Amino acid sequence: YCLMVASEWSQYGHKIVGSGYDDSGGSAYQGYSVAISRNDSSTLVSGGYRDTSKVGAVWVFNKSATLDQWIQQDKLVGDDYDDAGGSVYQGYAVAVSDSGNTLASGGYADSSLVGAVWIFTRTDNTWSQQGSKLVGTGSGSGSVFQGYSVAISDDGNTLASGAIADSFALGAVWIFTRTAGIWNQQGAKLVGTGYGIGTVLLPMEIRWHQVDTWTILVLVQCGYSLELAILGVNKEASWLVQVMQEVLNKVVQWHCLQTATR
Repeated sequence: YCLMVASEWSQYGHKIVGSGYDDSGGSAYQGYSVAISRNDSSTLVSGGYRDTSKVGAVWVFNKSATLDQWIQQDKLVGDDYDDAGGSVYQGYAVAVSDSGNTLASGGYADSSLVGAVWIFTRTDNTWSQQGSKLVGTGSGSGSVFQGYSVAISDDGNTLASGAIADSFALGAVWIFTRTAGIWNQQGAKLVGTGYGIGTVLLPMEIRWHQVDTWTILVLVQCGYSLELAILGVNKEASWLVQVMQEVLNKVVQWHCLQTATR
């Protein structure tokens, strides 16, 4: 965290690393997304979307005026997530109100890439989830990525949730408003006009399934197209499997791009 005084930036305290992280899945990625309250810049939010094997989490810190450092206040994880698809990615995107008492955490991989947003509020220095996760209605089929980006109003009563993959990567935004502590979707999803068709990419998804020592099933989805491939490779040769995965990923990405721009 850096502090600007007289148009000059200087580091404020030590680097900030939240405690209670779980990197058993290989990494936590704290600091992937950050937000800071505007009223007195005393609340800092840090997202780590790969914490706890890609469930993800958000860390909240308060600035101490006397100790000249940031003190962790809590680690937040929405409790109604769905990781059936293998990931949730809570904390991939974060936003905080001016007062620092309301924050939003986006997890675009929830419910097999439908995505969602979690709202947390602070009362008497205690954080709690406010209501159920927010999922906009009226999305297209397949991957949606709700919560890929989030923004919240100064008073914390209006939330915008971006979803880049909705309607085969055309994308959309959902608006939610809070009244008396209850969140509701406001109107239909928002899709801007005037976009270029050539820039719209079809969603790509590759699923790997090890059948036995020598057989791997590869399910490839590109837009409406669904294809199945069977690879023969010894799973003990992990480096070879990784190389084949990387090569196939690049090929499918190129194929989806060509399909989208025809």
